Amino acid sequence: MTRKSTKDTPVVDDESSSSDTDSDSTSSATTATSSGADTNNLTTAQVNDWVWTNMLKDDLKGNPDKFAQSDYLFMQNMNKKGTLDIDVRENHSTRRMQEAGASSDIDPRVASYEINAKGELMKQDILTGKYKVVSTQYGE
Repeated sequence: MTRKSTKDTPVVDDESSSSDTDSDSTSSATTATSSGADTNNLTTAQVNDWVWTNMLKDDLKGNPDKFAQSDYLFMQNMNKKGTLDIDVRENHSTRRMQEAGASSDIDPRVASYEINAKGELMKQDILTGKYKVVSTQYGE
């Protein structure tokens, strides 16, 4: 079941493991970064912020000031592999989205992310469906 993320509760635990191909591998070690954050034990808000930072660099690089983080829904779900999926959708009920002409009847998907067992942020390629590591440190 997916849920809208709003609370500062842990969403990834240190014992997550995965057998996925590409960049995933089984690991139970914590991943402390230069920011001091353990990427295998982030709060919901930290996960949202990390994904938002990547979106600003990648998806919104042409117009980063048009929308704010609150104009998006970050739906987090622990998957069967024990890693965290983050489905990002436009939140068409916000003032900025409605001023841009968004229909309040739908909230289209913008991107899909995953935090793998190594604590790396991965983004799904829209064409291939495969995930690629986009960040290895929280906040980058």
